[in-house]
Parts: sequence; C-alpha cells; structure tokens
Amino acid sequence: MVTWHPALRVTPDNKVASDESEVAIRILPLRCHLDQRAISFARAFFQANDDGDSADKPMPPGFHSVPPPIFTMFRVLPFKLKVDYRPQKFDSKALHDGAIVELINLSPLDSMVLTLKQVDVVSEVGFGAALSVLTGRWVCDICSTQLLKFVTRARPLEPITSVSGAAVDMVVLPWEAFRNGE
Repeated sequence: MVTWHPALRVTPDNKVASDESEVAIRILPLRCHLDQRAISFARAFFQANDDGDSADKPMPPGFHSVPPPIFTMFRVLPFKLKVDYRPQKFDSKALHDGAIVELINLSPLDSMVLTLKQVDVVSEVGFGAALSVLTGRWVCDICSTQLLKFVTRARPLEPITSVSGAAVDMVVLPWEAFRNGE
C-alpha cells in the first residue's frame, strides 16, 4: 500500500508544481526467485548512462516538463523477504581483486528469510535519490545484522546447520522442560 500526499500539485498559472510529498509504503512479505543473470541485468539496466540529449530537446508546445517530487519523508515500513538465489558462474579474478560479493556465487541459497527494517528517508529530490538511500541503508543493515543467514542457508553448509540446530534442540528442550518442572 502506498500513501502519497503532495502539498501542491498545480501552480496558479496552470503549470505543474514540484510535489513536496510524504510517502509511506507498506509491503507484504515477498518471495524472490533470483539467478545471477537477472541480477547482472538489473545492475546494467540501472547504471547511470546519461547521454544528456533528452534535456537539450525542446518540449512540444502545450507540454510542460514535470519536475521531480521533493520528498519531505519517504518511509518504507518493515517487511520480510524470502530469497532463493541460483548462481551461474564464480569469478575468482573478481574475488582476488576485492569483490567480496563474489562469495555469494559459490553456492545456491534456498529460502533465506531477510527482515528489512523500517527506513525513513528525509529531504530527497526524486525517486532515484530516495530509492538509492533506501537500498543503501538496507544493504548496510543486512551486512551488519543478517550476514550469518547467507552462511547458514548456503547449500553446502545447510546439512551442518540443520544437524547442529537439531543437536541444540536435543539439549535445550529437555533443559527447558526440567526448569519448568515437567
């Protein structure tokens, strides 16, 4: 659900006004099936390759350019994201050059659940800037608090984490029952 409240839509002289807006987004839990090719495509698609030609062309008569919205508050509420990732190839040269992200391409990830926290972006102009700050904060949060999930959901380590989880349950559950007098 998206709520958008622009303060001023049209100026008195009938031109499009810059929307000073507050946005609140609530997202239901999502499941993403990704592979390495889809991520490579998205990275290439969203890279900035501004030719500058579109800004130089004059607008046809009767049309006005729409200025980007000004977000006084751009809020995305917390939600869960379940990710399945299938790598295609591992680039050891990129890892050697310092691209630690390449470690994710060692093995598939199955049903990894990430909890993306609430992010408030204040005083940004345009959707690109707001979404850039938003994704940057989520990536920092995932790297600082949820990095262990990448290790435990990797296919080669999944049997070890499953067995160790069961072993912990064999100790913890009887201990909890003993403490409760059962």
